[in-house]
Amino acid sequence: MKKILVQKQLTIAAALLISLFIIALGILFIFFVFNGYLNFHNKLEVMGFIGAAAFFIPLWLSNANSSKRYVSELILSDDTLTVVYRKKNNIVKEKAIKLTDIESVHAKLNANRAKISNSIFLFCETEVKIRTKDDKTISFKENPTARLTFCSYDFMLRFIKFAKNLPNFTYEVIGNSEAAKEDVKHYAMYGRRISYFKREWINFMQLDAQSRRLITTLFVLFFFCIGFVFYIFLLVPNIQLFTKNEYVSFIDHGYELYQNNLYEQSLREYDKALNIHDDDYRLYYYRALSYEKNKQYEKAIIEANKGIAVLDKKSAYHNAKRKIFVKKDDVGLYDVVGDCNKKLKRYEEAKKAFDYVIENVRYAYTDAYFKRGQCEFYLNQKEAALRDFYRHKRIIEKSIQAGYSVYNQNHLTNINKWIEACLAH
Repeated sequence: MKKILVQKQLTIAAALLISLFIIALGILFIFFVFNGYLNFHNKLEVMGFIGAAAFFIPLWLSNANSSKRYVSELILSDDTLTVVYRKKNNIVKEKAIKLTDIESVHAKLNANRAKISNSIFLFCETEVKIRTKDDKTISFKENPTARLTFCSYDFMLRFIKFAKNLPNFTYEVIGNSEAAKEDVKHYAMYGRRISYFKREWINFMQLDAQSRRLITTLFVLFFFCIGFVFYIFLLVPNIQLFTKNEYVSFIDHGYELYQNNLYEQSLREYDKALNIHDDDYRLYYYRALSYEKNKQYEKAIIEANKGIAVLDKKSAYHNAKRKIFVKKDDVGLYDVVGDCNKKLKRYEEAKKAFDYVIENVRYAYTDAYFKRGQCEFYLNQKEAALRDFYRHKRIIEKSIQAGYSVYNQNHLTNINKWIEACLAH
């Protein structure tokens, strides 16, 4: 016994769910396109999608709500063909026809290629007619919404396989799709479809000459790009395939050495990273820290200024680490410049650096006021120094009151000494 599903009526709930999904998708497409998030070559593509949805949504709903009787399946036994009729998914009739009483069975596929905007779609519909010897005809169509297939002739192929044992079975394919005609013919003869690439070639040859030239050009460019990438990454001997991983590894290892007070060794690792990228402010910041800790203040200032010069560029280190929302090291770089200039007793330059830090600092607890106050003290700007010392004292007091470990009583004692020294002069 063989059985073939012809169609299955949608439920109202399923039809509404599909409709809501299509509407939501359409609204989303419109939002992205008209807000510039998507760069479609032609916005009519989206309009075509909405138009198709507007056509099929009522079709789904009418199919789900239909009270008409329809053929839902065919059951073939050794001597009979049973036609099952349903209404609202309930069986209302089963008509058994003896195979000896069948005059002919004919299946007709209408397969048409239609152009919507800049895209071509295939729309299919299969109609079956069963004629009996008493000149009665049973006719039905496959419901295109049954399996939500907009452009498939899968039912025709399944019916050909099903109907081979039926008396006087014939079929025909009409429409403008040459690929569908060849595919169905091949399936009827050999029981398998022609290859996907052959179908696409037939579809390609049905295009106009201008479209074929355009597609050919795009394919040539595509394969040229593939070949170029192959050449760059596999045939060029000096290419570094893993530079990103190496770059991150050098910096991470260098920073680990820095944390263990091995500043010379950390700088050697940073030198290796510098050979890969020389425009990363994060690398220059780390190099400046190592030079500062190694008491090479002039070199630390040079490295920090190099980092400041490339702050407008994306950090290759952050990019390799996939850190998108990372705060730049501008405050840290200027802080290094200020610290090193202060240690070199260039207080005016140090004060300018701390001015930047104070204006751009993103956290509440900072030593910048204290450091700037020291510069002002040595520049004999006692009133400005007192203001900064008192500001820093308030920061320390708030930290201690809040129970934070940023500052302790020793910091408070130290700032009081600086205030007393400033008042004494």
